Amino acid sequence: MPRITQRRRALALVACVLALLAFPAIALAVGPVNLPAPSVPNPVQSLPAPVQNAVPSGVQNTVNNTVNTVNGTVGNTANTVNHLGSSVSPPGSPPNSPNGPSNGSSNTGGNGSGNGGNGSGNGGNGNGGGGLTLTPGGGGGAGGAAAAAGRRAAARAAARKQLRVSGARQAASTSTNGVPGTVRQIIKVIPGPVWAVIGVLALLTILFFGRSFLSERRARRLERHREELMGDVGLLQNALLPEIPPRIGALETSVAYRPAEGPAAGGDFYDVFEMEGNRVAIIVGDVCGHGRQALAVTALMRYSLRAYLQAGGGEPRVALQIAARALEGEPHAELTTVVLAVYDGNDGTLTYACAGHEPPIVISGSAKHRPVTVGSSPPVGAGLDTGLRQTRLPLPPGAMACFFTDGLVEARLGDGLLGRKRLAELAGELRPEESAGALLQRIAERADRAPDDMAACIIRAAADAPDPSAPRVEELELDGAEGDDERARGFLAGCGMPKSNVESILQSARTTVGEFGGAILRVRLDGPRGTADVVPHPPEVTLSLNGSGTEHRAPAATPAA
Repeated sequence: MPRITQRRRALALVACVLALLAFPAIALAVGPVNLPAPSVPNPVQSLPAPVQNAVPSGVQNTVNNTVNTVNGTVGNTANTVNHLGSSVSPPGSPPNSPNGPSNGSSNTGGNGSGNGGNGSGNGGNGNGGGGLTLTPGGGGGAGGAAAAAGRRAAARAAARKQLRVSGARQAASTSTNGVPGTVRQIIKVIPGPVWAVIGVLALLTILFFGRSFLSERRARRLERHREELMGDVGLLQNALLPEIPPRIGALETSVAYRPAEGPAAGGDFYDVFEMEGNRVAIIVGDVCGHGRQALAVTALMRYSLRAYLQAGGGEPRVALQIAARALEGEPHAELTTVVLAVYDGNDGTLTYACAGHEPPIVISGSAKHRPVTVGSSPPVGAGLDTGLRQTRLPLPPGAMACFFTDGLVEARLGDGLLGRKRLAELAGELRPEESAGALLQRIAERADRAPDDMAACIIRAAADAPDPSAPRVEELELDGAEGDDERARGFLAGCGMPKSNVESILQSARTTVGEFGGAILRVRLDGPRGTADVVPHPPEVTLSLNGSGTEHRAPAATPAA
């Protein structure tokens, strides 16, 4: 937008300069108005001979004087008209000579007088011819006519010479220094203040065009670098987002990723892989930040969580605890939200644990899973104990579980967010043959803007998957830390436990923690009212990872009954 504004300003200044230059050019192109020269009557010629012979000598002299006066006046008028005609002639036309052949006049001749035919005297006032004489002999009149003819010939020769000189001057003016005559005339007629304005406008035009050129060049260079960087980042992120087969064990799987509407890729990641014992692991997480640094942390977290999940015996809660403690001293670690899940193909159950992450959306027939979020664990890298909550639920054939990052629920829809409720509705509208990519496409069509990356992983229990009989189980780990009572109380209320049973359960949990150092509060939701029990849980055991001799202290896992 700034480049367009600068270009428009420069074009406006160019238009102003051209307009200032156009006015004198138009004036010179039109030229002065060419007025038609008025016609002048021919001078009075000699009277016929019979009239001359009949008129007395005195009368003839008087008439001759009068006629000479009239001829002089006519000649002066003709000269004035000729000069006016030459001053209004168009450019390039030959100027009329004051001695031209058209209306040359003279008023220097005398008056002829005499008797009998021996007339003497000079010719009268001539206007292209001899002066008028009334002498009977007519000799003086003939002499005046000859003199007038000579003057006319000389005037024509002078006019031709003047035309040749004017044409040569005009040709020289149009070719001197390669500058046309019209341009030189324009330069002459433009006033000095106008030249100053034109100079300022021309300077501003040059500045605006130069700035626009430099800005556009810089923008093109930055856009080219951005495209190269995005290409590199895209390749790196695609390498971090593995290809997932459409079916792993008894699960039909699909994954999808959509980058944010921003300058760089984010830290969303996922992974689905098969584990020992006919189990399938699911990892979906989001590293805080964008760009290359986020990609480096993403690779670290994805491979670390995969290794810790296998080392923790397939317990998501334990894997999160190991990861949090192992990454405490990692300088490049960032705040990471993640959900780990394991599907057991032996009994058809799905067990998951969240660390600052949204729980999955589970749809089984017409029933929808309502997660218990009270007492949820903080993200990995927050400096707090995590992996304290875990959920196990049945996943019968045809049931679907949708794991996703926060970019889906945080997509902008009008003045608010898409939210988990609308996302669950969109997931419920998916047909069995539709994948995670279809879900992201629907969100992109409905949302006004997606400011964050979006990653989704959808698993479906195949038709040949086992039909589970185990109930849903919610677990909360207690270690005697401050605030355990409040967390346990809220957890039991979220699971729907009657208030009359809450105090007795809390008292049993305090006793177990005091005796064993830790306990797991376990609630089974297999009827209108759940049942709760407290399981002793030693706080730490030693795990050796990958045979490297590196040991990590992590809470021991107590399998759900």
